[in-house]
Amino acid sequence: MIDGIAVAELPRLGRLVMSGPSFRYISTPGAHGQDSFKLKVDGASLRVKGSSLIEVDVSIE
Repeated sequence: MIDGIAVAELPRLGRLVMSGPSFRYISTPGAHGQDSFKLKVDGASLRVKGSSLIEVDVSIE
């Protein structure tokens, strides 16, 4: 069960649009190269609470 998702590190070459537990990455027009961002997910599994850090790498062509 996911309790919350937060941006831990913003992308440099784009922006994130958060909508509940989902997100969309939108690159800045004219941007090229590599970008990344991090999301922190809080939740519980079998009544054990915890959090995870997810790093997403993006290649903009």
